[in-house]
Amino acid sequence: MVMNLQESLLFGVGLLAIIEPFSSLAFFNAYTKNYKNKIKNASAIISALGVAIILIAGAWGGEYIIKLFGISVDALRVAGGLVILPNALTLVKGESTDTAGANPKNRKKNWFSGAIVPLAIPATIDGATIALVITQVTKYNSIEGLTSISFVIMAVAVIIGIIYLLCNLIRDIIGETGISIATRLSGIILVAIAVTAIVSGLKEMLPGLAG
Repeated sequence: MVMNLQESLLFGVGLLAIIEPFSSLAFFNAYTKNYKNKIKNASAIISALGVAIILIAGAWGGEYIIKLFGISVDALRVAGGLVILPNALTLVKGESTDTAGANPKNRKKNWFSGAIVPLAIPATIDGATIALVITQVTKYNSIEGLTSISFVIMAVAVIIGIIYLLCNLIRDIIGETGISIATRLSGIILVAIAVTAIVSGLKEMLPGLAG
């Protein structure tokens, strides 16, 4: 089963909502503020590439994880929704879920590894993001479905890379108010995705709930 355009857009928006690229701009800018422009741009590209590789690996390996631990698809769908929901509610309240607030040493010397950890993970993606991807895989668990999921992930990674490359310009144009509004709207969309996953999973696990 392959995602149609509407489903692909919803999944892409959901990923962007939980990734919070605009909220992550502050961290990216602070982390790379002492970098030369060349290294800062390279960090943005490597970070986005790392996001794509990690999420695509999670998508294609999700089926094997399910089989390895004997987890049912519906149980995983509910679990994914429960993991995503608190983050979504945090966004609706206008708070950031960015947990990468440390100040690593020797950033300029180790800029490449820093582009992966902490910039790609956990500053950009975390367990909730991977849970969303695996939850999507449970609905489109075929070669065609995984391929369509991978294309959406790559598109999202490109958007993240562009946002990071233009971090200073975007923050100046949008401002803190614009970022706050975008964060809240993203949170509302993500809440809908999480609730849908939970309800659909429970209906399959507990048929009596379906009426």
